Amino acid sequence: GGTREIGSALTRMCMRHRSIESKLRQFSSALIDCLINPLQEQMEEWKKVANQLDKDHAKEYKKARQEIKKKSSDTLKLQKKAKKGRGDIQPQLDSALQDVNDKYLLLEETEKQAVRKALIEERGRFCTFISMLRPVIEEEISMLGEITHLQTISDDLKSLTMDPHKLPSSSEQV
Repeated sequence: GGTREIGSALTRMCMRHRSIESKLRQFSSALIDCLINPLQEQMEEWKKVANQLDKDHAKEYKKARQEIKKKSSDTLKLQKKAKKGRGDIQPQLDSALQDVNDKYLLLEETEKQAVRKALIEERGRFCTFISMLRPVIEEEISMLGEITHLQTISDDLKSLTMDPHKLPSSSEQV
């Protein structure tokens, strides 16, 4: 009473299970080979780059701050001289004030460049991570595609075994 159809569906199910098992192995392998191991290797390099970016930024920032401090000090001395009544010092004072402003603008530009470098580095890391993740996701999708076929087989088995007291029409034609 329909055992051939049921047997066929069970055989298809076993084949799908084997296929899912194989896809699961491929997924696990991709997870280790394409994501975990490369990511661990990349972490050390990323740490080195981050430390170097930080050191470079700190050095440039400190240098710019020192220059501003020196120019500000020079400007302050000129302002004191100008207050004492030396009128011939005004052009020198104006120039010194402009130098201080220029140094602040330079510091701002240096900071913008440091932020830009950090953002580019971060974007590169995300791009690298995604390139490592994609093969894993593709294997996962492939495995899930097999599960869809399993659902169809399950539905077939359900309809073939719905009522144990009712024979399929193919069995009635003996």
